[in-house]
Amino acid sequence: MEEDYQSEHTEIRSNENLVFCLSIDLIGSTTAGLELITQKLDKFNISLVNQIKPHLEKLDLTDAVIKFTGDGWLVMTEEPKKAPSLCCLATIMANRFQKEMSKKTGITISKIPSIRLAICLGRDISVQLPDGRKDWVGDSARRATRVSGCCYPNEIIIDEPVRYSIFRDFDIKPIDIKQRPVEYQPNKMEENLTLSVLGKLKIEEIGDSETPEYFVYTLNVLGNKEDATTAIKKVSENLENKVSKLNNTEDEAFQRILRSWNRLMASISDYSIALDILKSIRNAGLSPDVITFNTLINKAPDYEEAIDWLDMMQKNDIKPDVITFNTLINKASDYEEAIDWLDMMQKNDIKPDVITFNTLIKKASDYEEAIDWLDMMQKNDIKPDVITFNMLFKKAPDYEKAIACIVRLQKESIEPSIITYMLNNFIKKAPNHKTAKEWLDIFWKEDIQPNVMTFNTLINKASDYEEAIDWLDMMQKESIQPDVVTFNTLVRLASNYEIAEAWLDQMIIENIQPNVVTCKTLFKKARYHDKDLTCLVKLQKENIQPFFVTFMLNKLITKLPDYEAAKDCFDVMQKEGIKPNVNIYNLLIRMALYFETVEVWFEAMQKESIQPDVIIYNTLIYRTPNYEKAVEWYQSMQKENIKPNIATYNTLIFKAPDYETATTWLESMQKENINPNVRTYNSLIKKFVDYENCIDLLSKMKTENIKPNIATYNTLIFNAPDYETATIWLESMQKENINPNVRTYNSLISKADNYKTATNLLEVMRSENIQHNIGTYHSLIRKATNYEDAIASLKRMQKENLRPNTLTYMYINTKTLQQEE
Repeated sequence: MEEDYQSEHTEIRSNENLVFCLSIDLIGSTTAGLELITQKLDKFNISLVNQIKPHLEKLDLTDAVIKFTGDGWLVMTEEPKKAPSLCCLATIMANRFQKEMSKKTGITISKIPSIRLAICLGRDISVQLPDGRKDWVGDSARRATRVSGCCYPNEIIIDEPVRYSIFRDFDIKPIDIKQRPVEYQPNKMEENLTLSVLGKLKIEEIGDSETPEYFVYTLNVLGNKEDATTAIKKVSENLENKVSKLNNTEDEAFQRILRSWNRLMASISDYSIALDILKSIRNAGLSPDVITFNTLINKAPDYEEAIDWLDMMQKNDIKPDVITFNTLINKASDYEEAIDWLDMMQKNDIKPDVITFNTLIKKASDYEEAIDWLDMMQKNDIKPDVITFNMLFKKAPDYEKAIACIVRLQKESIEPSIITYMLNNFIKKAPNHKTAKEWLDIFWKEDIQPNVMTFNTLINKASDYEEAIDWLDMMQKESIQPDVVTFNTLVRLASNYEIAEAWLDQMIIENIQPNVVTCKTLFKKARYHDKDLTCLVKLQKENIQPFFVTFMLNKLITKLPDYEAAKDCFDVMQKEGIKPNVNIYNLLIRMALYFETVEVWFEAMQKESIQPDVIIYNTLIYRTPNYEKAVEWYQSMQKENIKPNIATYNTLIFKAPDYETATTWLESMQKENINPNVRTYNSLIKKFVDYENCIDLLSKMKTENIKPNIATYNTLIFNAPDYETATIWLESMQKENINPNVRTYNSLISKADNYKTATNLLEVMRSENIQHNIGTYHSLIRKATNYEDAIASLKRMQKENLRPNTLTYMYINTKTLQQEE
C-alpha cells in the first residue's frame, strides 16, 4: 500500500511544473451572441479559431496547450522562454481581435465583444485526457481567470512572476485592484497577487532580446511598420556585431546567429525588409541557407521572382528541399507548371510529402485528376489526411463520386467521427429531403453510425412537421439524445405557438438549456405580447439562465402596444419576481401620458438600484415640459458620469428658447468631439425667423458635408419670403431625389400668390398620392378670395372625412367679415 502511494506521489511530482497561462475572455459574449442570427453566430464561432491560429503559429505557440472555454481561450506553456510570446499574443489580441473578427465575419466592430486578458504563473500537474491530448491542471488557469475579471475592456493584467520575466521588453504599470470600481473587482480571489498592467513594447530594447522575431511580428501586426523596421535594423546591427566578435572556428555560434536572422525574416510580411535582412546576413559574412531561401521564395511578390531565388540557391550550391518545392508548386501559375515542379523534385531525389500532394489535388482541374493524385500518394506510402479528403470531397461532381470518396476515407482508418462529420455536411447540402434520406441509407449500408447532427439535418430538411416528428422517433430508437438544435428546429416547424411552447416544456423536462435561437423562435411564434409574458414567467420559474430571461424581456418590450399594456406587463413581472431592467423603465418613461408619471417611474427605477443610461436621460429631457427642467436633467446626467450623446444635444437645441441659447449647446457638443448632424442643423434653422440667417446655416451644413433632408427643405420653404423663392427650394429638393410631403405642400399653399395657384397645388398633391390633412385646407381657406370659395374648400374637406375644428370656422368667419367690408 505504501509502495503504491510512493509510486503515485513520485509520478505526480514528475508531472508537476510551473506553467504560464494566458486567459482571453470575451466580455458579454453571450449578450452579443443573442443579437446575431444563427448563421452569423456559427460564422463568428468558426472565425474565433481562424483568427487566433496564425498568431499562435508565428509566435511559436502551436505546442502550447490551447483550450476553448466557450467565452474565450486559455493558452498554457511550461517553457519560461515563451513568456514573451504569450505577452506578444495578448498584445495582438487586445489591439486587433475586434478588427480582425469584424473583417472575417462581416459583423460591425461595435457588435464584436471586447476582451479582457490576464497572464499568470502557477503550479500545475500535466495530465493526459481520454482522447490522448495533454492538459494542465492546477493554479495557473485559476489565477489567470480570476485576474481577468479585474480587466478593463481590452486591457492586459500580469502577475509578478510574469512581470519579472518580461519587464525589460514591455512598459509595465503596477495597479491596486482594490482601487478599481466594484464591477472590476473579482467576486472571488483566493490569494493576494501583486499585479501590473502590460503596456507597449519597448522598441529600444528589442535589439537585445533573445527572441526579437516575436516582437517584430507583433509590431508588424499592429501596423507599427516604422517601429518594426527600426527594430529590425537594430537587431541586424546587434547580430552583425556578435558575428564580428566570433572566431572562424565557432561554427555552431555562426549557425545560431543565422537561425536568428531566418526567424526574424519569417516574422515580417514586407518583402523589401526581407531583402534588407538578406543584405545584413551577407554583410556579416554569413551564407544564406535553405531556410533563408525558402523564406524568400515564399515572400516573393510573384512567381517569376520566386524562380529567380531558386536559381540563386543552386548557384550557391544550396540544395532545395521538400519545403522549397512545395512552395513553388503552390505558387505555380497553372496546373501544368505545378506538375513540372513535381518532376523536378523527383529528379532531385526529394520525396514529396502529404503537403505536396494536397497542393496538387487542390490545383487539379477536375475530380478524376485529383483521384489520380490520391492513388499516387498511396503508391508512395504517403498517408492522406483529413485535408486531402476534404478537397476531394469538394471536387466530387456528384453523389456517387462523393460516396466513393467517403468509402476510401474509411479504408484509410481516418477517425470515424471525421467521416460522420463529412457525411453530415454532405447531407446538409442535399437539394431536398428525399436525397438526404438516401444518404442516411448509405450511412447504414456502409456501417457508418449517424449522430445527433445527422438527424438534426434530416429534421431540418423534413417536408412538413409530421415528417420531422418521424425523424425524431427514429433518432430516439437509435438511442441518440436530441440536443438544443433538435428542439429549436421542432419549435420552428410547429404550426402554432401552443405546440412550440410544448416543445419548450419538453426541453425543460430533458434538462436541455434553451438558447437564443429558442427564445427568438418562440418570440416570432407569439403573435401577442401576453404569450411572450407567459413564456417569460415559465423561463423564470425553471431557473433558466438569467440572460435568456433578459433577452426575452427585451424582445417583449418591442411588442407592447401602449402605456397600459406596458404597465400591466410591469405588474405581472413584479408579481412573478422577474426584475425589470433599464429597457422596461425606458419604455414606461417614454409611453407615460403625463410628465408627473414619468418622474414617478424614474424614482421607482432608482429605488430598484437600476442605473439609468443615456437613453433614459434623453427620454427625460425630451419629455420634460419646459427648457429649464431639461437643463436640470442634463446636469443630473453629468453628476452620474453618464456621457451625453448627439441625441442629448439635439434635444436640448430643439428645446432652447432662442438661437443664441441653442448655439451654446452646439459649442458644448463640439467640445465633447460630437459632430453635429442634419437634425442639429434643422433645429438651429427653425430657431431663425430671418430667412437670410437660414441660408447661412444651410451653407455651413454643406461645408461640413451634411446633406439636407426633407425637414431642412420644409423649414426653408416655410421661411421663404415669397412663393417664387419657395418653389425654387421645391425644385432643389426634387433634384436631390427628396420627395415632398404634406408639410411641404401646406407651406407652398400658404405662400401661393392666389387662390387658383393654391387649388392647383392641391391637385398636384392628389396626383402624387399625398394625403391632405386639416392644415392643407386651413391654408387653402385662408387663400380663398371670397366666402363662397372658403365654403367650397370646407365642403371638399368634409368629403375627405376631415373634421373641421374651431380654427377652421374662425378662418371662414374671417372671409365673411372681409366680404361684408
